[in-house]
Amino acid sequence: MAKAIGFVLEDRATAESEGILPDKHLYEVWHDHQFKDEPRYTSDLYPFFLRLMEKYDVSYRLPEERKASLVAQHVPQIRPELPWLPEKETPQDQRRIAMICAMEEDPPGLVPWMIVRTHDYSVEEGNHHLHWQKGMFLDHGTHGQAMLEQRGREFHVYTQGDWPQYFMTILQHTLEKLIKDNWPGLADRYRFTIPCPGKKDGRPCGTIYMKALQEFLAEGDATVRCQKLSVICQFQLLMGFEERR
Repeated sequence: MAKAIGFVLEDRATAESEGILPDKHLYEVWHDHQFKDEPRYTSDLYPFFLRLMEKYDVSYRLPEERKASLVAQHVPQIRPELPWLPEKETPQDQRRIAMICAMEEDPPGLVPWMIVRTHDYSVEEGNHHLHWQKGMFLDHGTHGQAMLEQRGREFHVYTQGDWPQYFMTILQHTLEKLIKDNWPGLADRYRFTIPCPGKKDGRPCGTIYMKALQEFLAEGDATVRCQKLSVICQFQLLMGFEERR
């Protein structure tokens, strides 16, 4: 099975198609490949291979009429144009909240696996999906939209909508489970933080641990003093976040 997946990850046509692997191309990948002295698989095995690729977060099936899969490791390198960016102002009729997962090391494959696990919310414009090697843009209908991006050892998550906390909680739990399933060594070596609503030079001046904010809120305190600006910051937008014990 590892060899079969390897053939997909080495397939140039799939890479050039931004990860789209049509069913009609499977025979070329798994039988008519160019790897000398390597096994050649017959078509009766392809449904089984596809299911295993889905199970191990290598790919996911596109809508049935497409008759194709999307291989997340072959998505484009460059971030596409997105409906909105976190650096831009939030529309007056919307709310935006942010969360950062700060990790002690960079887990390889985090973004491709996250793309697969959140594919129910993927966005397609034209023939292109709004995801790239470092992130993805998602849509949960009436529950809002999200922009996720890995920046070094930090995984940034932004959700926007009328009530964005629900979608943020889904994404937080998905990310937690992904880390637990694939990098058990990271247990107790990553933290969820919230960007400070205070601004310095137009940017958040720092972050604070989500768990600490939850404890403050449980005690009836929705404020915390910003250590950089020496002002009191309001954290009402935290309401709705959850943390699994």
